[in-house]
Amino acid sequence: MKLKKKFLILVIATFTLIGGTQVYASTVLGTNITGLISSGIISIRNYFTGTTVKNEMNKLNNQYSTSVDDYAKQKANQAVTDLQNHTTNEVNRANKELDTYMNDMKSQVNTEYNNEIKKSKEAITSTVNQNISNIKTNLCKELEKQIQEQMQQKVKELEVK
Repeated sequence: MKLKKKFLILVIATFTLIGGTQVYASTVLGTNITGLISSGIISIRNYFTGTTVKNEMNKLNNQYSTSVDDYAKQKANQAVTDLQNHTTNEVNRANKELDTYMNDMKSQVNTEYNNEIKKSKEAITSTVNQNISNIKTNLCKELEKQIQEQMQQKVKELEVK
């Protein structure tokens, strides 16, 4: 609390001193020192706010424009590189996936092919075996018939003699 009072007194004393100095300078010294100081500072301020600030702001503008250009180029190059890498990775992944798919498909086709060929071979073998059996039966019957006919003919020849 004492510190706040001391600070308040110090602030009041400072403002009184500043105000009193301006009055003293203009009345006692007989010059308008405050006006001279004010116009001098204004001219210096105008120099800084006009030329210096403008030049410095132009430098900053150029600096940051260059920085923005560099950053944009960097990001564009990075985007191209990232997308090229991603494309390459995706194409490689697609190649592996399709290679696996093709191998699986070939394996399934080979399995199905072998099963169907086996069934077809068995059917052909069965048909041939059936035909062999039929031919054997027919040959046996034909042989019997021929033997019988030949025997009968020989018997007839013997009878005729």
